[in-house]
Amino acid sequence: MIELYFLFALSIKHAFADMFTQTYIKQPFTKLKYFDNGHRHYLHHGLSNFAVCLFFVSPTWAIIYSVFDYIAHWHIDWGKTVFYTKFDWKRTEKRFWRLQSLDQMLHYATAFLIVWHAHTYVL
Repeated sequence: MIELYFLFALSIKHAFADMFTQTYIKQPFTKLKYFDNGHRHYLHHGLSNFAVCLFFVSPTWAIIYSVFDYIAHWHIDWGKTVFYTKFDWKRTEKRFWRLQSLDQMLHYATAFLIVWHAHTYVL
């Protein structure tokens, strides 16, 4: 049962870090370049993931899962941005929002993988 709470907490964390915290960023960032200021956004995910994980696993595993979440979020967002920029997709187009849906599915799959690993090997 604890795994359901863990997954729920990571889902809430994702929505908070992915959308809520971005409303406070005053300097725009880009996710188009592999190394750029988009890492501030990925860091929000890593740090908030760490805070959530501490309620469920040891600090060592919280760090491991948070680094995994940071790296996964980085590559999912970067890949999406490169893709829609290369094909000149606009936010007003349905295909952009389909891609955005895939992006969110991959982020929630990341949370699932963390909980699955914790359930199988850690908890």
